Amino acid sequence: MGRQLLLCSVLLCGCPTRGHNGGDPTAGPKALVDVLPAPPKGFDAPLDRVVRDRESIFEQINGASASYLDNGMEDALFATYVRSGAQDSLELNVFRFKTADGARAQWKELHGDDGVSWYRGSKAILDQFGVELVLGRVYVRSLYSDGPAESMRPAAEAIARIVVERMTGAGR
Repeated sequence: MGRQLLLCSVLLCGCPTRGHNGGDPTAGPKALVDVLPAPPKGFDAPLDRVVRDRESIFEQINGASASYLDNGMEDALFATYVRSGAQDSLELNVFRFKTADGARAQWKELHGDDGVSWYRGSKAILDQFGVELVLGRVYVRSLYSDGPAESMRPAAEAIARIVVERMTGAGR
């Protein structure tokens, strides 16, 4: 009788099962530093690796931080990858929001309705500067400013894919 009562209690209260994420593929608790990819071929280990929270985000993105905070940003990861023996660099920014709605609101504020379906269901903009994407609670920017597009863009996309895989658990 005790087991039946316990089973009924669990079923009636609707307690989530382990791993339940309410439909958000990025809902799992993961330290942002754990999603940092190894450098792409030809690049050095990431420099200036820093994680910011709601209290310290202003130090990283100054006036732009207001919209991120308004949309519920919880934390963010910033890293710079420099091509070995060159000045070419890739900038990775990973912003995690309290909700997927917050991440989408930030996307809409920056990009309106632009974007195409991309890797693992993300909405992305792929252009001559790299890739920006939103998926679940996460908004990712993997961009470059210098260097040949034929090698920099694939590296930027590879970094973004690894972040998505690690945030969704697909890369484990």
